Amino acid sequence: VFFADFIFRVAFVGFYDENNNLVVNHRNIWARYVNSGKMKWHVLSMLPTEGVVFFYPSLCPLWKLQMWSFFRMNKLLRAIEMPNLTRQVEYSLARSGIKVPKNPLKVLKLLLVILMLAHINSCVFFAMANFNQHSNMGDPERQLNWANAQGLLESSPTCPGNPASYEVISHQYTAALYWAMATITT
Repeated sequence: VFFADFIFRVAFVGFYDENNNLVVNHRNIWARYVNSGKMKWHVLSMLPTEGVVFFYPSLCPLWKLQMWSFFRMNKLLRAIEMPNLTRQVEYSLARSGIKVPKNPLKVLKLLLVILMLAHINSCVFFAMANFNQHSNMGDPERQLNWANAQGLLESSPTCPGNPASYEVISHQYTAALYWAMATITT
């Protein structure tokens, strides 16, 4: 999907120049895209970094899914474009006659940023607790972390282990999100 977006931006997304003329020449579009600085972020977000999981199958302490998610974080580089996209949406809505109040929009943006950071924070908190649980396998005195204290992790996990049910995963995520929100707000 990112590669298709990259090709679309390079070849087909026209723009208005300083004289307010629509530019649709592919070479000019390519030159503007390369010089805009967005190209390096788009290329970095397209790299298949999650392939590392296939080359190192012994990443069991962090589990395959957690490592897969970790190595896909380069896709978040596309979030750099969010301020520009929200500005374009606001401009398009205003141009079409829809008036959007500024203060509720700012509160909504702030809330979305807080929720995104809480999600990332909760995933990191749970990955650290899970890693601590697996790296100190068989030694209950060293398995001291918040997730173990709440009974969210097995005391002596096996690797790769049995797949967890949706109910267990949702309980773990909810507890991690609560832990992250409590950490962010205090």
